[in-house]
Amino acid sequence: MSLWSPAADVRTADENGDGHPDIWRTYDREGQLSEVAIDTNFDGRADVHEYYERGALVRRESDRNFNDRVDLVQEFEPTTHEHVRSVVDVDFNGTADLLVLFQGGQPVFSKWAHPVEPVVAIGFSAPDVEPSHRTANDQLAPLQDPFRTDLSVRAVHVLVGAGDSVGLSTSGGLPASCRGAANPLASSSDIPCFSVSRPASAAIVPYSPRGPPASSLLT
Repeated sequence: MSLWSPAADVRTADENGDGHPDIWRTYDREGQLSEVAIDTNFDGRADVHEYYERGALVRRESDRNFNDRVDLVQEFEPTTHEHVRSVVDVDFNGTADLLVLFQGGQPVFSKWAHPVEPVVAIGFSAPDVEPSHRTANDQLAPLQDPFRTDLSVRAVHVLVGAGDSVGLSTSGGLPASCRGAANPLASSSDIPCFSVSRPASAAIVPYSPRGPPASSLLT
């Protein structure tokens, strides 16, 4: 006999002891964790939302510059818990610019939304916006994902010898990626938001350096 009510059960935590919640954990009627919202910069509004299926993390949406809009989406395989896919809004305009696919926990493929013209945001500054009406664990504005059909990597083929390369077959039918795909992706801290030019590869920082580390809050 279940003791859980049909309505979702939301439990809060105050990690920094300021008297205001900064973590909201939502449980379904079976008592399983279904969502976690985290306020990493302690401004009263969640800037990270995690989604769970049967208690396993499957998706994390982050607002790294605290403008109430998702600019990083990370997806996880619910069985192995491995990070399998990320899309990043490099210039914070509401649309993802970069897709990164992972296999075995390692980045193995990256693709820019505009392969001909690099993403450039010289002297970028966020536009003036009205004060946010979001409170607590309200949802962030969603990120537009132009890579939504590029879902996962099916196989990796390594060619041994001079000029080694990695060929990938993705669910979106992307061409095999050769030189550079096997190289580790650089940290997104190397891509400042005020001066962005398209590097050979790029990477993901889950949280803004202006916010406190949140790794201890995700358990």
